[in-house]
This record gives sequence, structure tokens and C-alpha cells, in this order.
Amino acid sequence: MSFLAPTFSLYVARRFTAAFLAVFGTCFAIIFAVDLLEMLRRTASRAVGGGTITWLVLQRAPAFSEQVLPFAVLFGAMACFLMLSRRSEIAVARAAGISAWQIVAPAVIVALLIGIFATAVYNPISAEFKERADRIEAGLFSSTGDTIATIQTQNGIWSRQNAPEGSLVMRAEGGDMRSLDLRGVTIYTFDRQNRFAERIEADRARLGNGEWTLSNARVVGVNRPPSAHDTYLVATNITAEQLRDQLTTPDSVPFWDLKERIAASEAAGIPTARLKLQRQLLLARPLLLAAMVLIAASVSLGLFRSGGIGPLVMGGVAAGFLLYVFTKIAGDLGTSGIVSPVLSAWLPAIAGALTGFMVLLVREDG
Repeated sequence: MSFLAPTFSLYVARRFTAAFLAVFGTCFAIIFAVDLLEMLRRTASRAVGGGTITWLVLQRAPAFSEQVLPFAVLFGAMACFLMLSRRSEIAVARAAGISAWQIVAPAVIVALLIGIFATAVYNPISAEFKERADRIEAGLFSSTGDTIATIQTQNGIWSRQNAPEGSLVMRAEGGDMRSLDLRGVTIYTFDRQNRFAERIEADRARLGNGEWTLSNARVVGVNRPPSAHDTYLVATNITAEQLRDQLTTPDSVPFWDLKERIAASEAAGIPTARLKLQRQLLLARPLLLAAMVLIAASVSLGLFRSGGIGPLVMGGVAAGFLLYVFTKIAGDLGTSGIVSPVLSAWLPAIAGALTGFMVLLVREDG
């Protein structure tokens, strides 16, 4: 038994790794194919080469595939344990004195290593590709038809900034990310006591050295009549790099840059809840993947000796899906500030791991 346990552990680890790679590779291929078809549909009326579209989709795929990583681990673990059970290898191992925990432990360790690799290596690569893809996509779908990236959302661009005399809140309909030339701008300024000072509407706003230069501005202040200005200056503490960072989605920021990005955003008075949550989610990822293995083991070990394959497999899928939904809900609460980012990121992973552990404990040890 002393020689059998390490040998069998390595065997389980290899089987689980192969099953995970097969599931993840299949998911990656499906994501690439679906996104490619959608991008071809969106660019049907534009003169864009197939090579450009393929390269764009290929750069987007790693970031999208990160979202299915927990399910790839769940289904890979279930496939691994089902295969071992179907071949009676688990029954033989148990007869040789190997416990269920020794069978599950190699897969848990591999899942932890996958999570560490995904956070430390895969995420920075996917984030870099995602940022490049965003620039390419913005150029392709720019309303002006040029190659300058334009940010346009349904509710426009919102930015909160510190200023020498207080703070300001800015909204813009859209803008040029390269020169930070925003259009359709509305600015609300506040003094150091957070009292409203003035409301400014301008056709355009360009960020300079410590100030916004507004064109064709209309200013409404407290206890003074409205006024119009061809050029109007509004002081700000934000820099061009900080504003670009604020307008960047968290999944476009590599893991190793998140801590520095959070510190810079806090110094500029920029909300950092999304960045903090993203960092904690990446830190908690190894534990979340290990939880998926425990959930898979709790519904997959010993199936062929006890029967009831279908219901238990569906139960495992449902449990993984519920854990994923729980993670998303907790993330939304963390983004809105209702729950701290640390609790939002770690609670689902801890709850999933404890649930899988307890179910497996009851099933195997009574």
C-alpha cells in the first residue's frame, strides 16, 4: 500500500489534468467559434479582412475563457472520477486501503495549481490581449470610421475626480481614448465641504496638465446668472494615465498591476471597488477551483457501485451552477459597496469548499 498510494495519486492527477484540458480546450474552441461568427456578422457591412477579424477574436478568447474556468474544473473532475469509477479503479484502490480523501487529494492539489497558474500567468496574458482587442474593436466600430478608440456606453462615461478646490463629477457621451478629447460633457463641481458649486455643459472637453479645457461651455453657478464661454478651464488632480485607467475595465488589468492601479486610483479619488473585487477574485480563484473538485467528488465517487448516476451528476452540475451564481451575486454586492470586496470574493469559495467537504465526508465516512 505504501507504494500504491503515491503511484495511484500520480495516476489520478494525470487523469484529472487530461480531463480538465480536454474540457477547457473544448470550451475555448466553442467560445472562439461563437465569437467569430458574431464578429463576422457585425462587420458584414464593413471592409474588414478575415485575418483581422480572426486575430481580434483570438485575442478576445482568453479573457472570455477565464469565465468558464470553474466549470472546466468541475466537469473535468466529474469526468475523471466517473471514468475511474466505471473502470472499477476506485473500488480496487479502496480495497487496497486507499481512502476517498487520498483519491480526491491529487485532483484538489492540481486544481489549486491550475488556479495559481491562471491567476499569476494566464490572467496577465489574457488581460493584455483583451486590452489590445478593445483597441482594435473600438477602431473598427468607431462612428468616425478612423482607427482612434472611442468609448461609448448607453449611459455615457462617468468620472469622479478630486480637484484643488474640492471635487467634480463628469459625464460625457463619448470620447477619444488616445487624446482624451471628450464630447457632450457635463461637469458638476463641489467645494471642499462637498457643497454644490456649479454645473457646466460643454460641447467638448480636453484633458491638459492639471485642467480640463472646455469648448463652447455654458456655466450655471450658485447665486450667479448663467454665462456662456468659448473656452472654460476646470482644474482637476487627475492625470491622463489615471483617467485611462479609470475607463479601463477590471478584466483588462493584469493581476500584477492591480495593486498599483488601486493605489493610484485611490490617490486620484477614483472609485476602486471593481478593481479591489477583481484582485480578490483572482486571489480566491485557487480555492474556488478546489471547491469545484470537492463538489465533483461528492457526486462522482462510487457511482457505479451504488447506482443513480443521472440524478447525482445533475446534482453536481446544479451545485456548481449555484456556486457560480452565488459568486456573481456576491461580486455585484461587492461592486456596489454593500459588502467588502474581500468578503464578496472569498465567501463563495469558502462556502463551496466547505459544502463539498461536508457532503463528501457524510457520503464516505458516514
